Amino acid sequence: MPQNNHSQSQNTTKGQQAAPSAAGKADISISLSAGTLYHLKLSEIFNIARECDFDGVELI
Repeated sequence: MPQNNHSQSQNTTKGQQAAPSAAGKADISISLSAGTLYHLKLSEIFNIARECDFDGVELI
C-alpha cells in the first residue's frame, strides 16, 4: 500500500493553520452533555464534569 508522505502544511489550504500535534497545545474545549445523564440531579452532573476535567456542561 502506498504511504502518504505529505507534511501537515501541504494538507492545508492557503490561509488555514494546521491542527496542533498531540504533543502541542490544542485550543479546543470538551463539554459534557447533561442530556446523557438526564436521570441524575444537576449537581451530580456538574460534579461528574468537574471530576473528569470537562471544560463545560451543555444543558439540555
